[in-house]
Amino acid sequence: MGCVKRLPLKNVINCRDLGGFPCADGRVTQFGRFLRCGVPKTPEQDEIVTLMQYGVSTVIDLRGNWESETYPSVFKFLDGVDYHHVSLFEANVAVSQNSTLTIAESYQHAVEDYKNSYRKVLEIIADAKDGCVLFNCYFGKDRTGILAAVLLSLAGVADEDIIADYQGSYTYILPFIQR
Repeated sequence: MGCVKRLPLKNVINCRDLGGFPCADGRVTQFGRFLRCGVPKTPEQDEIVTLMQYGVSTVIDLRGNWESETYPSVFKFLDGVDYHHVSLFEANVAVSQNSTLTIAESYQHAVEDYKNSYRKVLEIIADAKDGCVLFNCYFGKDRTGILAAVLLSLAGVADEDIIADYQGSYTYILPFIQR
Protein backbone atom coordinates (compact mmCIF):
# COMPACT_ATOMS: atom_id res chain seq x y z
CA MET A 1 0.00 0.00 0.00
CA GLY A 2 1.34 3.42 -0.89
CA CYS A 3 1.55 6.15 1.69
CA VAL A 4 -1.45 8.44 2.11
CA LYS A 5 -2.20 11.45 4.31
CA ARG A 6 -5.31 9.96 5.97
CA LEU A 7 -6.41 6.37 6.39
CA PRO A 8 -10.23 6.40 6.42
CA LEU A 9 -10.89 3.65 8.96
CA LYS A 10 -14.07 3.09 10.97
CA ASN A 11 -12.83 2.21 14.47
CA VAL A 12 -9.37 3.73 14.19
CA ILE A 13 -10.37 7.36 13.86
CA ASN A 14 -8.46 10.49 12.99
CA CYS A 15 -5.72 8.30 11.48
CA ARG A 16 -3.20 10.48 9.69
CA ASP A 17 0.35 10.19 8.42
CA LEU A 18 2.79 12.87 9.55
CA GLY A 19 4.47 12.80 6.16
CA GLY A 20 4.40 15.58 3.61
CA PHE A 21 5.16 18.59 5.81
CA PRO A 22 7.87 20.99 4.61
CA CYS A 23 10.76 21.43 7.06
CA ALA A 24 12.93 24.48 7.70
CA ASP A 25 15.93 22.85 5.99
CA GLY A 26 14.04 22.35 2.72
CA ARG A 27 13.31 18.66 3.22
CA VAL A 28 9.84 17.18 3.70
CA THR A 29 8.74 14.81 6.45
CA GLN A 30 8.62 11.26 5.14
CA PHE A 31 5.43 9.32 4.63
CA GLY A 32 5.15 5.92 6.25
CA ARG A 33 7.16 6.78 9.37
CA PHE A 34 4.47 8.01 11.81
CA LEU A 35 0.72 7.52 12.05
CA ARG A 36 -1.29 9.42 14.65
CA CYS A 37 -4.77 8.23 15.53
CA GLY A 38 -7.46 7.54 18.06
CA VAL A 39 -8.76 4.10 18.93
CA PRO A 40 -12.10 4.51 20.71
CA LYS A 41 -13.33 1.06 19.62
CA THR A 42 -11.64 -2.24 18.88
CA PRO A 43 -10.38 -2.19 15.28
CA GLU A 44 -11.99 -4.67 12.92
CA GLN A 45 -9.81 -7.28 11.23
CA ASP A 46 -9.77 -5.43 7.89
CA GLU A 47 -8.57 -2.26 9.66
CA ILE A 48 -5.73 -4.20 11.29
CA VAL A 49 -4.80 -5.64 7.90
CA THR A 50 -4.79 -2.14 6.40
CA LEU A 51 -2.49 -0.86 9.14
CA MET A 52 -0.14 -3.81 8.79
CA GLN A 53 -0.04 -3.34 5.01
CA TYR A 54 0.77 0.32 5.64
CA GLY A 55 3.87 -0.86 7.46
CA VAL A 56 2.98 -0.43 11.14
CA SER A 57 5.64 -2.21 13.17
CA THR A 58 5.53 -0.29 16.46
CA VAL A 59 2.49 0.91 18.39
CA ILE A 60 2.65 3.35 21.29
CA ASP A 61 -0.57 3.54 23.31
CA LEU A 62 -0.66 6.94 25.04
CA ARG A 63 -3.85 6.36 27.00
CA GLY A 64 -3.90 6.48 30.78
CA ASN A 65 -3.20 3.40 32.87
CA TRP A 66 -6.86 2.91 33.78
CA GLU A 67 -7.91 3.15 30.13
CA SER A 68 -5.31 0.67 28.92
CA GLU A 69 -5.97 -1.82 31.72
CA THR A 70 -9.77 -1.63 31.44
CA TYR A 71 -9.77 -1.68 27.63
CA PRO A 72 -6.58 -3.44 26.50
CA SER A 73 -5.34 -2.50 23.07
CA VAL A 74 -5.78 -5.09 20.33
CA PHE A 75 -2.28 -4.10 19.17
CA LYS A 76 -0.85 -5.54 22.39
CA PHE A 77 -1.67 -9.03 21.13
CA LEU A 78 -0.60 -8.77 17.48
CA ASP A 79 2.34 -10.79 16.24
CA GLY A 80 4.94 -8.67 14.48
CA VAL A 81 4.04 -5.47 16.32
CA ASP A 82 6.13 -4.01 19.12
CA TYR A 83 3.50 -2.68 21.50
CA HIS A 84 4.28 -0.11 24.19
CA HIS A 85 2.00 1.59 26.68
CA VAL A 86 3.21 4.94 28.00
CA SER A 87 0.62 7.12 29.72
CA LEU A 88 0.89 10.75 28.70
CA PHE A 89 -2.04 11.74 30.89
CA GLU A 90 -4.34 9.68 33.05
CA ALA A 91 -7.49 11.08 31.46
CA ASN A 92 -8.43 12.80 28.26
CA VAL A 93 -6.64 16.14 28.59
CA ALA A 94 -9.57 18.06 27.12
CA VAL A 95 -11.93 16.83 29.82
CA SER A 96 -9.55 16.76 32.77
CA GLN A 97 -11.09 17.15 36.18
CA ASN A 98 -9.67 20.62 36.69
CA SER A 99 -12.15 22.47 34.50
CA THR A 100 -10.76 25.90 35.45
CA LEU A 101 -7.83 25.35 33.08
CA THR A 102 -7.95 26.23 29.42
CA ILE A 103 -7.03 23.52 26.91
CA ALA A 104 -3.64 25.22 26.42
CA GLU A 105 -3.04 25.26 30.18
CA SER A 106 -4.11 21.60 30.42
CA TYR A 107 -1.66 20.71 27.66
CA GLN A 108 1.15 22.61 29.40
CA HIS A 109 0.31 20.81 32.66
CA ALA A 110 0.33 17.43 30.88
CA VAL A 111 3.72 18.06 29.29
CA GLU A 112 5.27 19.25 32.55
CA ASP A 113 3.81 16.46 34.70
CA TYR A 114 4.57 13.72 32.17
CA LYS A 115 7.96 14.88 30.89
CA ASN A 116 9.56 11.53 31.80
CA SER A 117 6.86 9.75 29.83
CA TYR A 118 7.55 11.97 26.81
CA ARG A 119 11.23 11.11 27.12
CA LYS A 120 10.35 7.41 27.25
CA VAL A 121 8.18 7.73 24.11
CA LEU A 122 11.00 9.46 22.25
CA GLU A 123 13.40 6.69 23.31
CA ILE A 124 10.95 4.04 22.03
CA ILE A 125 10.71 5.90 18.72
CA ALA A 126 14.51 6.18 18.47
CA ASP A 127 14.84 2.42 19.05
CA ALA A 128 11.86 1.38 16.90
CA LYS A 129 12.41 -1.30 14.29
CA ASP A 130 12.01 -0.46 10.61
CA GLY A 131 8.49 0.41 9.62
CA CYS A 132 5.85 2.84 10.71
CA VAL A 133 5.30 3.95 14.31
CA LEU A 134 1.61 4.32 15.16
CA PHE A 135 0.79 6.30 18.28
CA ASN A 136 -2.69 6.70 19.67
CA CYS A 137 -4.88 7.79 22.52
CA TYR A 138 -8.68 7.65 22.64
CA PHE A 139 -9.65 10.27 20.04
CA GLY A 140 -6.17 10.99 18.67
CA LYS A 141 -6.52 14.67 19.45
CA ASP A 142 -5.03 15.69 22.79
CA ARG A 143 -2.29 13.31 23.97
CA THR A 144 -1.64 12.23 20.39
CA GLY A 145 -1.82 15.84 19.18
CA ILE A 146 0.77 16.99 21.71
CA LEU A 147 3.16 14.21 20.67
CA ALA A 148 2.56 14.92 16.97
CA ALA A 149 3.35 18.60 17.60
CA VAL A 150 6.57 17.65 19.40
CA LEU A 151 7.67 15.33 16.57
CA LEU A 152 6.81 17.85 13.85
CA SER A 153 8.58 20.62 15.76
CA LEU A 154 11.70 18.46 16.16
CA ALA A 155 11.65 17.91 12.39
CA GLY A 156 11.62 21.66 11.77
CA VAL A 157 8.02 21.93 10.58
CA ALA A 158 6.57 25.45 10.72
CA ASP A 159 4.20 26.31 13.56
CA GLU A 160 1.42 27.06 11.04
CA ASP A 161 1.62 23.52 9.67
CA ILE A 162 1.69 22.01 13.16
CA ILE A 163 -1.42 23.99 14.07
CA ALA A 164 -3.13 22.96 10.83
CA ASP A 165 -2.38 19.30 11.60
CA TYR A 166 -3.86 19.71 15.07
CA GLN A 167 -6.95 21.49 13.74
CA GLY A 168 -7.62 18.57 11.38
CA SER A 169 -8.55 16.43 14.36
CA TYR A 170 -11.78 18.35 14.83
CA THR A 171 -12.89 17.50 11.31
CA TYR A 172 -11.96 13.84 11.59
CA ILE A 173 -13.41 13.10 15.03
CA LEU A 174 -16.66 15.08 14.63
CA PRO A 175 -18.57 12.25 12.85
CA PHE A 176 -17.60 9.82 15.65
CA ILE A 177 -18.67 12.29 18.35
CA GLN A 178 -21.97 12.95 16.57
CA ARG A 179 -22.73 9.21 16.47
